[in-house]
Amino acid sequence: MRLFFAILLPEPVIKDLHLLVKPLKKQLHKEDIRWIKPENLHLTLRFMGAVAEQDLAKLITAVSETVLGVKPFAIKLSDVSLFPSEKRPKVLSIVVINQELDQLAQLIEEAIVNAGFVAANKPFRSHISFAYVKRSSRRLENAVHASTIKANKILVEHFELMQSFTYETGAEYQVIKQFHLG
Repeated sequence: MRLFFAILLPEPVIKDLHLLVKPLKKQLHKEDIRWIKPENLHLTLRFMGAVAEQDLAKLITAVSETVLGVKPFAIKLSDVSLFPSEKRPKVLSIVVINQELDQLAQLIEEAIVNAGFVAANKPFRSHISFAYVKRSSRRLENAVHASTIKANKILVEHFELMQSFTYETGAEYQVIKQFHLG
């Protein structure tokens, strides 16, 4: 099973992101960008990769016990950026900066490692990907720098363990478990 932990975005936020993407779609060419389906937008807390089905209960239990005392919190969307860097962009994303979010990701990571799973090979950098960069260009950089987003606040009251299925038409996700905060 290909799994990841994520915060799913509420419908009003997805609609606002669609408004952001609309002018970008006019500026950027299909050869440069592959847009992510609106229903697939999320904030990844931790990518697990392949997890054996027999290890699923252990993973869920470890994370459930670890996040018991975590209270709901609000996150704010920041800037449009090229991730992981402007020099070598892989995705067009929105940066999310929040200390409670970073703490939640760290708690999830600790639970995963303590349960015997492999530690993440990269530090957590919160972002919402909304397009994959096929080819970098000056046009792409200019479009990103000219983009602004409505400063949405998102109340995080839960997060999900998701299963990813990859098809020729793109990825599809299924919720395996929802973890409530508070």
